Formats: sequence, C-alpha cells, structure tokens
Amino acid sequence: MGHGGGDVAVAWVTAIGPAIAQVDYRLEASAGCGLSREHGHAAEAEAQAGYRMDEADRLTWFGGGLAEVGITAGAALAGEADKAKARALMDGVHPQTGERLVEPKRAAHPRGKLPAAPFLAAVEELAAARGVPATEVAASRWGRARLAQMTRMVAREGETHRVAVKDLERLAGALGVDLGAVYEARELTVARAHRAETVRVGDRGFDLTIDIPKTPSVWWALADPQAAALLQNAFREAVTETLAEVERWCGYVMRGKHGDGRTARRIPTSGLLGWVMWHDVARPVAGQTPDPHLHAHAVIAHMVCGADGRWSTLATAAGSSTGMWR
Repeated sequence: MGHGGGDVAVAWVTAIGPAIAQVDYRLEASAGCGLSREHGHAAEAEAQAGYRMDEADRLTWFGGGLAEVGITAGAALAGEADKAKARALMDGVHPQTGERLVEPKRAAHPRGKLPAAPFLAAVEELAAARGVPATEVAASRWGRARLAQMTRMVAREGETHRVAVKDLERLAGALGVDLGAVYEARELTVARAHRAETVRVGDRGFDLTIDIPKTPSVWWALADPQAAALLQNAFREAVTETLAEVERWCGYVMRGKHGDGRTARRIPTSGLLGWVMWHDVARPVAGQTPDPHLHAHAVIAHMVCGADGRWSTLATAAGSSTGMWR
C-alpha cells in the first residue's frame, strides 16, 4: 500500500485479491505503517516519536451498507469478534447469520489445466483439412466462442496460457480430437485428477488510501496537544466526507445484460461496507523512527445490497482497478 509523497493530496485504490491474508494484514492496527512490535527497538522508537494517535480507535467501521448486517458505522472495530465480522464481509458472508450474500468467483485449479497452444495446433490441422478457419470449426456457439478466446489468449500469452481440462474435453469430444495424441499421458492424467477442483479468484474488496500533504503532518507532530487534536479531527472529518462522496459515486450496482443492443440498469444501494485504518506515521526505513504522516486506508468489501434487496458485487469501474485519484 504505497502512499503519495510530496505536497499533493492523493487517493490510491488498490485491489484486495482472493488471499485472505490480505484481509488479515488490513486488520492489524499498523498494516505496515509504523514499527513492527517484533522489531527490537519498536517501543523505544515509538516513545521517541511521541506523536502517536490514540490506539483505542485505530480501526473504525464505515459505510451505509453496514446497517444491513447489524453493524454501526463510526463505531470502533476492536477485538477478535469484530475482526471475524470484517473477515466475513470480505468473504461475502453475513457477519451475524453466516448466510452467504455474494458467491465468490472461482476458476479451475491450476493443476486441472493444460497448455492451450498444443490443442489449438491440433484444431488448426483439423480446420485446414476441412477448409474452414480454426475459430469456425466448432459447430456450437459456445465452441466457437471458446476457441476464439483461446486463440486471443495464446496470441497474448504464448505457451504460458492454460485452459481447464474439462473445457478441452468438451471441445475435443465435439471436434473429434484425441487429447491423448495432443498431450503426454502423465500431464493429462494429472489434469483429469484435478478437473473438478476450483480455487477462489477475483477481488475480495479494495483499499482506498487517502493521503494528505506532508506539511500538515509535520505541524500535527510538532503542535501542542490541543492544536494537534484540532488538526487530527479536521483530518478525520475530511476523510469521512471523502468517503461519503466515494460512496455516492461508486456505491451502485447494475442489473440486466449489457451489450447486443441491450442496456443494463443502474440502481442505487444502501451503501458501502468496510472499515477505516487511521495511521499517523509513514513506513519506517531500516528500522528508524518513522516520519509523521497522517493518512487513512478505507477497506471496502466487494459487495453491496441493491435497492431491490439483492446482494451483488460493486459495478463501478472506479472500484475495480488499481489507480490514483487527485
């Protein structure tokens, strides 16, 4: 989670992938900012800094959608019970009832895949014998679309592109291709042994890092307690207002199909679901005392409840990629 430098306020969006470890990392109070307690001089360095925030509210809930699952926005996220709720949200599960609200995207297990290029070579030979383009050799719409996709991906990734063996079996059966003649017996056996296995893919959520210029952070660190509290409160209010705008811009879903002359409907939701990590120092360099740096990480679950009562993933492209907002 990089933080912008210089004197320009920046907001970074980072995708949180399928690994639950990325969620656990963001449930730590420091999440890489400040000194690790495992570091031998952490306590001493923190005492030298003297400008640490109150540890009591390092993590706070945010988002209008939290009301749907019985969590109060603005309350502290503290203790293992609350962390379990946070993990549930990032897993697409209701934190109170355990009901699955959003199904995670899954894909074939890596060991259940085979290189696509050898199969496409066999298809090209078959197509040449029949006098038709390789992408048109399949009779079904699915088969033609799948071959076209494989062709594009092999052109992009070369020999590294792999395809689920169950897809290859379906295509081979329809085309009359012998997979045993295309692949070595051992690799075909391994892929078939794992053909029914899947792994979670796709994003669990997003990390919106909200940064401010370095100068106010230095003022805050050097100010007397009263002035520092005023500046810190102003920073938190600004972050809260920013998140309200993000919720307004990005907290919507799409219903219906889009394309082929049809337009999906955009509908509002009850709001985002997540929490904020409040940080006051930058990442330390070589174990040194970290510089003062007020910033926040808003962790946003990749699910919302639409006005129609249905749960689904966020539709907005603003939340679906890593990037920078100024």
